[in-house]
Amino acid sequence: MVRRTSELTVTILQLVASRRGVAAPPAWAVHSYLEKNYVICRRIRKNGLFARLYGATTRESAATAYIKEFSDIMRRVGFGELRGIFPPKD
Repeated sequence: MVRRTSELTVTILQLVASRRGVAAPPAWAVHSYLEKNYVICRRIRKNGLFARLYGATTRESAATAYIKEFSDIMRRVGFGELRGIFPPKD
């Protein structure tokens, strides 16, 4: 068995699609490839594998317009367009 590494999703998926590799990326990152049947998806556990995503900043930069706008965009895109990304249940 040979272990390969890559930071490019498309490279990883080319290895998987050519049956020369397996990968465990998040579903939102490979959704378009799954829709085109380039690769297939298998759950790691019965209900899938999930993790919380966090963002961090300093107190000084948290008040800047740039960081506020960035956070708003990430919430809107993440929760609205990325498959399997859900807001926290508080």
